[in-house]
Amino acid sequence: MFQVMSTNLISSGTTAREKVNLRTPDVMAAVQEQVEQHYRSDIVDKVRRAGGIVRVGDTTVRLAKEFGFCYGVERAIDLAYAARKVFKDRRLFIVGEIIHNPEVNQQIASLGIKNLTGPNKQADIAELGPDDVVIVPAFGTELSIQQQIKERGCQIVDTTCGDVMSVWKRVRKYASESATSIIHGKAEHEETKATSSRALGDGKGHYLVVLTLADTDYVCNYIRHGGDKQAFLEKFRGAYSPGFDPDVHLQTVGVANQTTMLRGETEEVQRRVRQAIVDRDGADAAAGNFRFFDTICGATQERQDALRELLDVKMDLLLVVGGYNSSNTSHLAEMGEEKLPTYFVLNASRLVSRSEKIADLFCLERFAAGLAQRNQALQSSRKTRSRFAFLASTRTGRRWHHCRRVLSEQLDRGNFDPTVRVARNPTPATRARRLRSHQVGAFLRKRPIIFTKDSTDASESDPYLQP
Repeated sequence: MFQVMSTNLISSGTTAREKVNLRTPDVMAAVQEQVEQHYRSDIVDKVRRAGGIVRVGDTTVRLAKEFGFCYGVERAIDLAYAARKVFKDRRLFIVGEIIHNPEVNQQIASLGIKNLTGPNKQADIAELGPDDVVIVPAFGTELSIQQQIKERGCQIVDTTCGDVMSVWKRVRKYASESATSIIHGKAEHEETKATSSRALGDGKGHYLVVLTLADTDYVCNYIRHGGDKQAFLEKFRGAYSPGFDPDVHLQTVGVANQTTMLRGETEEVQRRVRQAIVDRDGADAAAGNFRFFDTICGATQERQDALRELLDVKMDLLLVVGGYNSSNTSHLAEMGEEKLPTYFVLNASRLVSRSEKIADLFCLERFAAGLAQRNQALQSSRKTRSRFAFLASTRTGRRWHHCRRVLSEQLDRGNFDPTVRVARNPTPATRARRLRSHQVGAFLRKRPIIFTKDSTDASESDPYLQP
């Protein structure tokens, strides 16, 4: 399922560096002990042994068969911990977040590993020297950033997932064949940025990033009929390569994707683009002008399949636990909210607000977790749910939920109102706007949403609640 890199520490810089093996038995034994202390849960292990079902009073909680960190994330975390143990007396840095989970990133920061990029940047690449160690996260990083680090002579701990590197190989091949990479993903996501930089190939390649099927249809219409080039470029501003010209660079295309996107949606992107090429060029010519390769992460698919299995059972609601900016976890929430009321929370502290103490939930009967969430967060959530189950039998009234989501349009306009209630039955346009905002704290279907400043989420560590 996953491709394992042959080395964990690679030489870098202008002079040869001695390669260091981080995965020695002694180091990894110490790492395993520390990691399990931070992330392992006896409660979750017990529920798993019981077949993934636990009953507390009249409440039933079902645990997805597949959840938690994938192998690539586990490996990245292990190597970060190992680097700290091996390089005890050296400065350690990381390029952005190791994964999209704030609790894990806080643990990494507690090891004295400083961030080089992003909103939580603590140091600058220009400040690095040959004695410094830089960790590349599981997403990988852009070629330009990687080159800057190498030029500083740093030693690099590369934890890039093998599945991500498979996508890089594919888009480089597209570039070598003068095919533009149409990448299904989020243009601002670290993985997509890293992939886009590889899609340039030797400098002559091009890419275009599409997020939604509506984006895909817009591109397909342009492939078939052409159109207003300036309007096209404005619509996809920030999501295409330098010098991209839709009149020229949509003649021959290859589809790739961010590895954490929904498989069904990526397959639909591929199908629609292929059909547009066929409609324009005919079936024979289209065979040479369209390329596709399945690059969905296997672990992502396993978790989506496990959730679909849960959704086949009649339940009252779904609780998804994970980082709000995690693509994997967000997609699980999207899948759930199509079927039933779905609550997307970071951890147990999001389940109870200071103002209400209980969210008036009648029962909590379904549970799934994304790739970027580990057992201890699930354990704390289980404890809080037990309290909910006990109180739920005596509660009546509406099911209010303190939503952890801020509409991007409100932030852009600067008129965020933390007390506004969104319509109980939002219009399709309103729902579409919500789904386009990928800084998601919760998805609800036909339920009122309340934004509150006084809830336990309102902290500096949770940027989605800052007006």
